[in-house]
Amino acid sequence: MPYFLHPASCQSARRLNARLVGVYPGLTLSRVLRATRRNLPGRIGAGVFLLGLALFSGCAATPQDRGPEFVRGEGLVYPEDAKARGIEGYVVVEYGISESGEVVSPRVVASDPAGIFDAAALQAVAGWHYRPQVKDGAFVETPRVRSRVNFKLSGAAPYANFQKP
Repeated sequence: MPYFLHPASCQSARRLNARLVGVYPGLTLSRVLRATRRNLPGRIGAGVFLLGLALFSGCAATPQDRGPEFVRGEGLVYPEDAKARGIEGYVVVEYGISESGEVVSPRVVASDPAGIFDAAALQAVAGWHYRPQVKDGAFVETPRVRSRVNFKLSGAAPYANFQKP
């Protein structure tokens, strides 16, 4: 994803884009900039102004809407008693993602076998971090996300370097 300053800083460029589309259907800020590059001698002043506005507001390549994106997670710890008894399973955890990207209110929705891996899964999910969801150019909370956390003995070693849900 392209780097951007902050979704809220895009408001002026979005307004300009909406005005262009309202007055001239199908015309957008990016089309104006492309046309300006093709016709530099006659329109360099307008092109430089629009390009400056887009870059100053941080909106040249900023997506307005996107879902939350997983960034990193703490290591998942396989419970010692389950490991010693050779038990494998999974836990489905439901949680929210705050405007700052933190996991909030994780809870177990389903698990097999029940109760064996619940605490380890909740502890792991609580340590996950996300880039928050962006809607209409602003960070928003994501209320209900579900992730399945698998516990397999054959893959127990990689849990120490766990990176994605």
